[in-house]
Amino acid sequence: MGILIQRTVPLCRIGRAILWVVLFVPLAGADSANRRTVSAAPEVAKASCVRLMARETRWPDSAFASAEAPFVIGLLQGQHLQEPLTRLLAKERIHGHPVSIRTVKSGSDAENCHLLFAGTQNQDTLKRELRPLQGRAVLTICEQWEGLDAGAMITVGIVSDKLRFDLAVAATEAAGLQVSADVVELSLSQGKRKGPTP
Repeated sequence: MGILIQRTVPLCRIGRAILWVVLFVPLAGADSANRRTVSAAPEVAKASCVRLMARETRWPDSAFASAEAPFVIGLLQGQHLQEPLTRLLAKERIHGHPVSIRTVKSGSDAENCHLLFAGTQNQDTLKRELRPLQGRAVLTICEQWEGLDAGAMITVGIVSDKLRFDLAVAATEAAGLQVSADVVELSLSQGKRKGPTP
C-alpha cells in the first residue's frame, strides 16, 4: 500500500497539484518512469491531510499570543496520528509559528489549540466534545463521515482507496477561519453541504 507522488511536484509546495496528489491519488500503485511509490499507511495519509489543512487555513492574528507562540495541534483520541504528524512537522513552522502537538482529554481541553483532530468515536460523543469549541478559532477535523453533522469543520477518510474529505465552510467562517479556495473546491461537496456524502 502506498501513495503515488509525481516526481516533478516538490513536496514542500502547497497548491492545487500537491492537494490533488495527497488527497486523490490511490493508496496503492506501482513504480514507473515518472512516478515512485511511497510506502504509507492510512494514518500517514491522514496526517498529511491534517498538515495540508493547517497550511491552507488562515487564523486571525488574535489566535496567537505572539509571533513566536506555537501553533498547537490537539489530538483527541487521535494518538494514531501522533507519530506521523510529529515526523511530518518536525522541522516545519505553520504560518511562521513553531508547531506543538499534544494529546487532549476533551473538547474543553482543546480551547487553546489551533487545530483539533478527533479520532473515531460515536456521533453523540463527538458532538458533546466539540460543543465547547463552536465559534472558536479552532479548526476541527474528524475521521467519521457524520462528523460535520456533529459540529466538526472537516471530515477526512478513505473512499474507494483514496483519501477524501469534506468541509463546512459556514462553520469555518463563523470561527473566523479562512480556508483556501483550492481546498474548498477539492472537497466532496465544495463546502456547500452541512454533512458529507461519501
